[in-house]
Amino acid sequence: MSFLRRWTRKDVEQDRQYLTLVETRPGGEIGLAFSTDVDGYQFFPVFTTKAALLRWAPEGGTTGFAPLSAVISVLIESPMEAIIIDPASKAPRVILRSDAAEGRIAPTPLGSRLPPSDIQQR
Repeated sequence: MSFLRRWTRKDVEQDRQYLTLVETRPGGEIGLAFSTDVDGYQFFPVFTTKAALLRWAPEGGTTGFAPLSAVISVLIESPMEAIIIDPASKAPRVILRSDAAEGRIAPTPLGSRLPPSDIQQR
């Protein structure tokens, strides 16, 4: 068996598609939704499934799929603090902007990576 390209976990994670809330702007530009918790912490929420999105935002909204690599690019150039994957789940995961800027894009458990807040409640 031959391989044309060697894949790493980092490659797979970057290519994974996540569901996100979006808005269409004039000129066809797409905007990613972000949220701010009670402490002013700003983050991009992304979701592995529609059910995970509806747990966090029961009213739903306009959605789209985005590869993690695209969301990370926006994160690095934005004032957002992090990407939070499935924020309303029992085990949300996070990618901090500071980590992403240094090439560390593997999501880690939310745990103590963020300041205390109600980030899991919209």
